Amino acid sequence: SNAAFSPSYTPVAVFVGGTSGVGEAMAKALASYLGGSLHLVIVGRNRDAAEKTFASLPRPEGVLREFVSCDAYLMRNITVSCLLSSKTKYRQNAYRSGHEPLH
Repeated sequence: SNAAFSPSYTPVAVFVGGTSGVGEAMAKALASYLGGSLHLVIVGRNRDAAEKTFASLPRPEGVLREFVSCDAYLMRNITVSCLLSSKTKYRQNAYRSGHEPLH
């Protein structure tokens, strides 16, 4: 069950539209539940809003926070953002930690 979720690894969560509304609330809820122990990627148009969300969350040592600028209205923008993000430290960190990288 969800209540028993206590991973032995640092999960990675990606929230598209995470700068406001439901996406922001979900990012905050997951981060709160995990005590901030997650690598968090917020995809959206508003960097300032994402930075405010990051600042409001607990941040244990070693966790990563990243904003990916993307107007998800156009599929082309999503494709470009995904290609750029696949080269980030999350993918590299997954290889180093022995976990499957995100594809």
